[in-house]
This record gives sequence, structure tokens and C-alpha cells, in this order.
Amino acid sequence: TAVSITDAGTYVLSGACADGSVTVKKEVTGVTLVLNGLELSSASTAPITVGKAAEASLLAAAGSENTVADSAGANDESAAIKVKTGGTLTLGGTGALTVQGNDKNGIKGAAEASITVDALTLAIDAVDDGLSCDDELAILGGALTITAGGDAVKASPDADDETDPDTVSQGDITISGGTLTLVSAADGIQADGDLTVTGGSFDITANGGHETALAEDASSCKGMKAGGALTVTGGSFAIDSADDALHADTVSVTGGSFTLATGDDAVHADDALTIGTASAATEDGTLEIRITASYEGLEGTTVDIYSGDIDIVASDDGVNAANSDIGERSDRFAINIHGGDLYIDAGSDGLDSNNDINMTGGTVEVYGADAGMDVAIDYDGTFT
Repeated sequence: TAVSITDAGTYVLSGACADGSVTVKKEVTGVTLVLNGLELSSASTAPITVGKAAEASLLAAAGSENTVADSAGANDESAAIKVKTGGTLTLGGTGALTVQGNDKNGIKGAAEASITVDALTLAIDAVDDGLSCDDELAILGGALTITAGGDAVKASPDADDETDPDTVSQGDITISGGTLTLVSAADGIQADGDLTVTGGSFDITANGGHETALAEDASSCKGMKAGGALTVTGGSFAIDSADDALHADTVSVTGGSFTLATGDDAVHADDALTIGTASAATEDGTLEIRITASYEGLEGTTVDIYSGDIDIVASDDGVNAANSDIGERSDRFAINIHGGDLYIDAGSDGLDSNNDINMTGGTVEVYGADAGMDVAIDYDGTFT
């Protein structure tokens, strides 16, 4: 029941096996695995493995339902479907695939590996991460339903490994389509590198949603998170997260429809936050942001708002230019409003910059901010 594939070709797998595995051997390319009514589980390893530097496509046959599952506490690959170092896996087909990561992860790509999902109806239930790849992960389409005890979708190289640190993998995620329903105990989508979204429909719940009370040392449980740049140019997003809804070093949101509820910041950039664009393509209402619950609505070292229909409900500041790592005051802090329509219901300041506010267009409407030192517009530098 341990099948090894050593040559290119198309292999059709059907039937049931309670303890078996299929392995595409090291450096073998040109392999297509067609799942046509397969129920495969393994007691000791990953039921499906793509070996080092191997390349394979995994297709669910039309009308078929397939299940791949590993066993709790007994998987030497720590995933139900494993792509080893330098391997490439493409998942597709018009059928359905259910992946059960009972030991740790559902689908996992190692260092320098790449995984692409297209068209497939994919359901993953994992003890830890759902769909994860250290180097490059791409979602082009399909219907993905993922429930994860860790991150639902993840790209994170193991750079801290003391014996063999991964200093090559990028940790990038690109999503251009598909319908994603993600329920995670940690982050909904997390990329250590860049996270780029150009389309798709997203329903993300991270750690129970915005009403979850987090301890100070709680693990990250953000909706969408990137260690580098988070760029969104389109898509439909419903995010309910215990931590920030969108979070990255730099954040650019120029298109899409967003409904965000969060226990912390709705959109947070450690450095620059850009909302909208001056082009005509986004001046017709194609960027909509509805923040129904947050601590702070929009926050960045520099916040530039060019366009969009933006409604913010925040228990603290509506829009904030600050960064605690820089200090209380810096010439880098600024809120620049070039256009757009902002409605702000803030428990503290409506606009709060620890330096300047510059407004050359748009509309800002502020409610709340009526207690103590809180005001509608608060700035430590100048308001022009």
C-alpha cells in the first residue's frame, strides 16, 4: 500500500485504503495524480507526498469526492499532503477534495516549495495550519473552506531553525480569485513576506471574532497579515478578528469591498498606509470600507487617503498617525487626505496625528470625541 511514482505520467487513484501512501519520488516531474473517488489515510506518514524537487499536479475528477487524512500523533511529515524541499504542487480539477490534518497541518510545502490552488473545491480541517507553504503560495480560484487550530492560510519560512535555518524561501502569498471561508484560532491569512490580493471572496473569522478578549501575551490572530507589504486591489472581504483585521509593515488598499469587525485595529500599517487611488477607476465607489467595530480604525506612521467610501466605528481614534517604536512625536507622522468620503464615529479623536494633518480634498465627518482631551481633529504639528 506504499506506492512510489518514479516516472512521469497520469495516474488515476480510486477506491479506499485505510493505511497507505502515494509518493512522487525525488526529482520526478511531469506527474498528474487524478483522484476519482479516493479515500486514503495513513497511520504513520503523509498519505500523499511530493518529493524533493519533484513536480506534480493533483486533480479531483469531475463529480468525484475524495478524502485524504493522516493520523494523530503518528505522522513523520506533519501533514496530510506534504511537498518537500524544492517541490511543486498544483491542485485543481472540478471535483471535491477533503483534507484532514489530524497530526498537525493539512497541506504543507517545505523550504523553496511552491503550491498553487485553482478551480478545486477544497475543504481542510487541521489541528495546526490549514494550507501552508514556506516559499510561494498562490490561490487562483476554487472554493476553499478551511478550519485550522493555527493559521488557515500561511507562508512562513523557518528562518529561526537553529540547525538548518531557511534563509531562501520568500514566504509570499498571491490570491487572484476563488471563494475562501476561513476559520482559524490564529491568523486567517499570514505571509512572512508579501501578501497580494487582486480578487476573490473572503469570509474570515480569527479566534472567535472581535468579541474575544485577548491576553497581553496572546498569539497573533489577525484577519490578514504580512511581514512585508499587504496589497489589495480588489475582492470582497468580511473579516471578524480578535486582533487586527489587516496588518503589515506597509498596507495599500486601492480596491474592493470590506466589512471589518476587530478587537484591535481594523487596518494597521507599521509604516505607510495607503487607502484608495487618484485614478478614475476607484472614484466611482469601487472601494468601500465598512468598519463596524474596532479599537482604532485606520493606523499607520503615514496615512494617505485618496478615495473610497469609508465608514469607521472605533472605540479609540478613527484615523491615527503614530508608531510606538518611533516615539510620541516624529516628522514621519502625517495624515494626508487627498479625497474620499470618511464618516467617523470615534470614542476618542476622529483624526489624530502625532505631527501634521494635510487635507486637499474629500469629506470628513466626525461624531463622538466628547470626553476629556478627545476632540474631532487632534494634531501635534499643523493642520493645513
